[in-house]
Amino acid sequence: MPLSMMKKIPGAVAKPIVHPKGILHDVLVRVAGFVFPADFVVLDIEETSDWEPLLLGRPF
Repeated sequence: MPLSMMKKIPGAVAKPIVHPKGILHDVLVRVAGFVFPADFVVLDIEETSDWEPLLLGRPF
C-alpha cells in the first residue's frame, strides 16, 4: 500500500519503512541434526536491548 494512501486512512499508525540491504539465498542451516537451505533478508535496523536478531517463519 502506498504511504500516501495509508495517510488517508483514519486511525492508521505510521511505522518506519525498512528497505532490505540484500538477500542471502540457500544458506545451509543445521537444526537438530538436519540441514536445510534457507533464505535470509538482510535489514539495516537499529538494535535495542529487547531486540531479537533472527525472525523465523514465513513473512506472509
